[in-house]
Amino acid sequence: MFIREVIEPQYPNITVDELATPSLVPLIEDDSAELIKEDLSRYFDNIKVPFDAVVLGCTHYAIIKTLVKEIIGNKKIISSSDGIIDDVDKYLTDNNLKGTKKRIQFFTTGCVEDFVSSSASFF
Repeated sequence: MFIREVIEPQYPNITVDELATPSLVPLIEDDSAELIKEDLSRYFDNIKVPFDAVVLGCTHYAIIKTLVKEIIGNKKIISSSDGIIDDVDKYLTDNNLKGTKKRIQFFTTGCVEDFVSSSASFF
C-alpha cells in the first residue's frame, strides 16, 4: 500500500508526495557510500516543493538514515524500520526469547557471499 493512500484520507491537512529512488537499494547493498550520497543529493535537489518530513519507506533506508539527515538538515525523518523493530521486540518478549542465545538464520534473494560482506558491519 502506498503511503499517500494511508495518510491523506486520515489527515486531510497533510499532502504526501512520493519519490521513486530505484538506484538506492542496489547501492546500499553494494555499500557504495559515496554513490549513495550523490544519488540522495540528486533526488532531493529535484524536489521543487517545500517539505516538512521524509518517510523512509524501505527497510534498507534505515542504513542510510544519517546520510539522508546530512542532506535534508533539520527535517523530520520517519523510518518504516522503527515499526518492524517494535514488532520484533514484541515477538521476542511475548515468546520469552529476549536475552537468550538462539541461532539466527538469514534468507537472501541475492548472492550469499555479497550479503555476508555487505551486512557484516551490522552484527
